[in-house]
Amino acid sequence: MTLFEDRRWPAGWHGCVRIFAGFSLVLLLSGCGKTWHEATHEYVQYSIQADLPADSLLEAYLAPLRRQLALTMDDTIAEVQGTLTLQQPESTLGNFLADLLAEEATRITGTPVDLAIQNYGGIRRNSLPKGPLRMGMIYEIMPFDNMLVVLELDASGLIALIEHMAKQGGWPISKDVRYQIREGIPQAILVDHRPIEEGRTYRVAMPDYIAKGGDRCDFLTAYPMTDTGVLVRDAIIQYCRDRQASGYLIDAGLDGRITQIP
Repeated sequence: MTLFEDRRWPAGWHGCVRIFAGFSLVLLLSGCGKTWHEATHEYVQYSIQADLPADSLLEAYLAPLRRQLALTMDDTIAEVQGTLTLQQPESTLGNFLADLLAEEATRITGTPVDLAIQNYGGIRRNSLPKGPLRMGMIYEIMPFDNMLVVLELDASGLIALIEHMAKQGGWPISKDVRYQIREGIPQAILVDHRPIEEGRTYRVAMPDYIAKGGDRCDFLTAYPMTDTGVLVRDAIIQYCRDRQASGYLIDAGLDGRITQIP
């Protein structure tokens, strides 16, 4: 009589014992397997030239995708009234982006934000020309999948952020902020026409890249963060579509929110 035929085993246990025995055997055998290690390796550089013949199968596969992508990127989502340009310390394109991020963060969260910022290096197109604003232009401005978030900063955190931006020549910031830069140091900082107040919490909209310490902003990582669940790029697109639907043009001016003084 074998182990599995022994009548002393309760009903239904035979299958369990077989499974356990089989599993144990697998573990035992796997423990005896060989471990392979790389002995040598080499690199080969392949030169890609413009005159290389096209792969007809690959081209046939990509053609419909290219057509669909072109239709999407060529879609007009708004009209720009006058050319917007990017420069420091303040610019029309920077003001446009910072102001719309403040509006969108307020709309999405349902709670007003005190200000919004966008790191200067995160804007990858230097201008928007007068005329149709196409979807592809927004992807050129904001190619990164950064999320729009809101940080809750105390007075020292907000001052540290503005000092950091001023040291780098000034980043786009929304219209409720005013300050001057002298030799990389911010002066006369006002938020909503008032100096920064001790004991107050400031809601600041920004890309999550900055909130999580990017662009040397590691001092922000300790502050509470609310993720809107919306990409910065998508917030820009939605704002532009809403403007077009309401019959408004995309426009921005300089208002002296950041000034460089000798």
